[in-house]
Amino acid sequence: MSISVFTVLYDVFDSDVDDIDVYAGGVAETPADGAAVGPLFSCIIGNQFRDFKDGDRYWYERSGVEGFSKGKRLQLYSLKRSRFDNVKMQKNY
Repeated sequence: MSISVFTVLYDVFDSDVDDIDVYAGGVAETPADGAAVGPLFSCIIGNQFRDFKDGDRYWYERSGVEGFSKGKRLQLYSLKRSRFDNVKMQKNY
């Protein structure tokens, strides 16, 4: 972070670093080498991706999960068809 950016943040947030907004602080950070974002956004993006991956039971790296059974797929397809086949579209002129 450059001295001018530090000075602006210092003045705007009344010299209390605990009051700096996450977005303002993250945008003000100098990007890491070879990255588009600084350490704060890198951490946030990494945590979001980890949580997304760990929360997805069908993630390709998980073993023992084969997705929906054939019966369940047919049941979902039938439900979808029954919902959309009965919808009447009207032209609003």
